[in-house]
Amino acid sequence: MATADSNETGSVADDALVQVAELSIDKGKDNPAYVDADQSGSITLGDTLNYAITVTNSGSATLNNVTVTDPFLGGTLVCNPETPLNGFAPGAQISCTGSHAVTQADVDRGGVDNTATADSTESDPVQDSESFTIPQNPAIAIDKAFASYVDTDGSTTISQGDTLNYTILVTNSGNVTLDAVTVSDPLLGNTLSCQPELTVNDLAPDETITCTGSYLVQQEDVDVGRVDNTATAQGEAPGGETVGPVTDDESVAIPRTFALAIDKQYAGYTDNDASSDISVGDTLNYTIVVTNTGNTTLENVTLTDSIIDDSDLSCTPTVPAASLAPGTTITCTGAYDVIQDDIDAGEVLNTA
Repeated sequence: MATADSNETGSVADDALVQVAELSIDKGKDNPAYVDADQSGSITLGDTLNYAITVTNSGSATLNNVTVTDPFLGGTLVCNPETPLNGFAPGAQISCTGSHAVTQADVDRGGVDNTATADSTESDPVQDSESFTIPQNPAIAIDKAFASYVDTDGSTTISQGDTLNYTILVTNSGNVTLDAVTVSDPLLGNTLSCQPELTVNDLAPDETITCTGSYLVQQEDVDVGRVDNTATAQGEAPGGETVGPVTDDESVAIPRTFALAIDKQYAGYTDNDASSDISVGDTLNYTIVVTNTGNTTLENVTLTDSIIDDSDLSCTPTVPAASLAPGTTITCTGAYDVIQDDIDAGEVLNTA
């Protein structure tokens, strides 16, 4: 109030009404806050988030060209009364609703945070934000399987030199996109080939990487009767934390056979008395060949002969042999001096 006065007049006063142009905005979750499309009990990809926005003329001036915007809600934003609105009286309100379908990018961020804005010709713009938290469950799975083998030797069973073929399936089993996914399998080495290639930066939920690789069966594998190996996968969640590693083992059985063969041959005689026939004191010469006819390395291979002393046997390699690989042999030579009992019997019988 302003007042004027003088000695000759009485005082006079007048009020000047100052009008305030002001908006307020309140953005929150609508009821229901979200539509649980997959009935998971939490906010997930494809669910719908619902928002309610209330704009109030909180000043004393009537406002014109009142607008409510929320780029995040886009064309879903509906206001009552409609905007732009003229003649928005003090104390009046505009009620708006809108929705947003959760995207994979939202899940990867772990939530949705967005802002609504109200403005008019007479007032300054005002804003309010609302956040939804989205649970993240980073996970990776791996499945390694024996697919087939190449029967190189036509034996109809897995054996040394055959090729074992494997498949490895890596799956993003969580709900966030994984980066820097790696798959390793030391046994398969540089035969490991993956699609998409492991330079892939993004592996979305439920997407897979399929790898193949092969291994050449070694004698050591046959000796233990199987090929065991492990594949490993890991990735990186949007926040940078490592997911995994996870592993899967695969064991391929290899049939084993254990067998020895022996072949003893008479190799002539030494006619010590020059009688031109075998007689007492002559030396009978023998060769003995021992062969590993199985598919497995044998250990501590020994050889004995019923009439030839061990000291008179000369073997290559020496016996007892620490190991004898499949298909390899021990060759021995030995000699026996004929005695009278042999002449009386008319023959020399012996067994190795």
